[in-house]
Amino acid sequence: MFDKIQAWFLHIAGQVVTMPLYWAAPMMVGLAIADSSLLSLPEVNDIITVTRVAHNPNEVFYFPLFPAIGSVIGCLILYRIARQGRKFI
Repeated sequence: MFDKIQAWFLHIAGQVVTMPLYWAAPMMVGLAIADSSLLSLPEVNDIITVTRVAHNPNEVFYFPLFPAIGSVIGCLILYRIARQGRKFI
């Protein structure tokens, strides 16, 4: 079962790497939000970012910003959920 999940993530990573920037950026932000909030996707964004920058070196200055923005949003979502849970105690 783990092999199927790994193959699925590698398939998604391959598609994100070959996508144009206007589709890859929102997907990277979405993956980072999911990774930083409730769903754990270890190293998926790192692999996609490194592969994308290796194929397109001119994107090295702005492509890593998309996972960072998504991580901040995901952490804010998790913080909001934790603050609401504290009110019920």
